[in-house]
Amino acid sequence: MRGPFRRAGGRTIVQSTWLAWTLSVHMIPVLVWKGATETEAAWAYGVESFLGIITRILIGAWGDWLPKNLVVAGGMLVGIVGLLELLLIGDSWSIWVFVVTFSVMDGVIPLNWAIVGDYFGRAKFATLRGNMGLIYTWGAIIGPVAAGASFDSSESYAATLWAMIGFFGAGAVVFAFLRPPRQSPPVPAVSTGPAGG
Repeated sequence: MRGPFRRAGGRTIVQSTWLAWTLSVHMIPVLVWKGATETEAAWAYGVESFLGIITRILIGAWGDWLPKNLVVAGGMLVGIVGLLELLLIGDSWSIWVFVVTFSVMDGVIPLNWAIVGDYFGRAKFATLRGNMGLIYTWGAIIGPVAAGASFDSSESYAATLWAMIGFFGAGAVVFAFLRPPRQSPPVPAVSTGPAGG
């Protein structure tokens, strides 16, 4: 079970990054759709960006003391609560609750990359991050376009938000069960000196 979860962990890191980007691109239109004025939505986005600085610092510190995978899973669950609350309630208070919870979810993103370094070491970190970047960059392009197309056809962000809730929920489960890969046992040295030396 460790192998499938480890592979899913890599996909989940990529997926959580492009989902957060998609939500960032569409945050003001989503909040306007839920009843905020454009000015209120812009203020909310600015507050979320500021809170994101604080949550990245705090959650980064928690990741030094607690299992990073569980911190990320917890942050995703907090984000899910905010998305559900925004989707199902959607009044002016729920918009600000969403802003706070999204900043928590945004704050766990740096731990994604810390997990890659912890699990696979620093020697190939740049290569791993570059290869993952090939995938999440496409997601960061396709995700916002798909969310916009969905809104244009339905005049609603509900399908997009429900999809995000599902993806973040699956991601939280994968992160909760994610474990470092087993290290290969060291290969014993072979003696090349004369026998009986």
